Amino acid sequence: MTLILMSRGDMKRYWYTMAVGLGCMAGAQAAPLARLGLPLPLASGDFSPQHIGFSSDNKQLCLTGTNSDPDGRSTAQLLLIDRASNTVSWQKKVPVPDGYSDISPVQCALDAGGVYLLANVNTRSVRSLRQTLAYIYRFDLQGTQTGHKMLNLPGRDHFGAAVAVAHGGVKVAGYLKDEDEDSEYYSMFAVRLDSALAAEPPSIKKTGAFAPFPAARMVGDHLFVAGNFYAQKISKAEGGGDYAISKLRLNGAYQWSLRPPTPDPLVIFTGIASSGAIARLGYHKQTSSLLLVTSEGKAMPEISFASKYCETSELAAFGAAYLAIRRPCDVIRGRAVLVSISPEERTEQLLDWFADEPVYLATDSASWAVVAKKRAGQMFLHSSPASTPALPGGGRAD
Repeated sequence: MTLILMSRGDMKRYWYTMAVGLGCMAGAQAAPLARLGLPLPLASGDFSPQHIGFSSDNKQLCLTGTNSDPDGRSTAQLLLIDRASNTVSWQKKVPVPDGYSDISPVQCALDAGGVYLLANVNTRSVRSLRQTLAYIYRFDLQGTQTGHKMLNLPGRDHFGAAVAVAHGGVKVAGYLKDEDEDSEYYSMFAVRLDSALAAEPPSIKKTGAFAPFPAARMVGDHLFVAGNFYAQKISKAEGGGDYAISKLRLNGAYQWSLRPPTPDPLVIFTGIASSGAIARLGYHKQTSSLLLVTSEGKAMPEISFASKYCETSELAAFGAAYLAIRRPCDVIRGRAVLVSISPEERTEQLLDWFADEPVYLATDSASWAVVAKKRAGQMFLHSSPASTPALPGGGRAD
């Protein structure tokens, strides 16, 4: 391994070059993998990363997550990172709006003019009294907040699930929940807003919804989503939802839906690529299984492989393989590791790209980024350089 230490002001940066065996990723030995490391002005005990968004030119990324105070209340944190200089351009703590209880960031997105943040806000701390409302924020590239808005949607509870930039603005998708004494009611929504956060009329699909906290990603004018699907009306006494995967038009109908067999939904994790391809990683009796569904809705034969890892917290396509953050089965809350899974070879390989413990992972085209923490609590962003060439396989995901 070659390590070059550099400094710029008070922010230390470093560039790694290591020959990594990427045979499991592309079916052959790949070129040496270059990567960057950036100390983040965050404490791992207080900050929980939720999402990383890449700019279209891969020169910037946004990172958002939740800060928790000693009383359990949460605020949102948003950072803009310049990948060319490997520095934090700015960071902002986003307070709870309008005197409400707490805020949970969902996703961030970048365009040429600024950064958008989608967040869900709880109005009260007491569960039986609270509403959940979806908010959208906008910041310019200098970090100045230029606006925030509660989405004007029908129903009691509004949950944002995905955000993406659109021409001259942003688009948001999520689900709505209503209830009466005996039943709950679920719908999906999508809405477009311009850069001033003026909204068009929302598109509401009163045919059920993916809830709670589905995996969701917008690709063009479509939403790809996976998780527990609830019918439009369900009995509170019966409850229940089935694991499903769907593609739907933001302003129209479902394009396709699948309900793959799911023996134990508590041990699966789903990731969605920027192409719309969906991967589901599960674990059962010392065996891991990977289900791949194309963006056209074709489910590939599920593959299985021996694994000593059970819990999965992140899953992302990279090249011809999948990167995942997993924990070992034989240790209670053991140290998380970064692994690469080859669907073609049905193998899993431990990656030693850095010594820190990974806590969040995202990929896009040939780019990857991992938030990790040192034992002392310092958080780092490890990532590929902005100019990294595409790998064989060309996967895009996060």
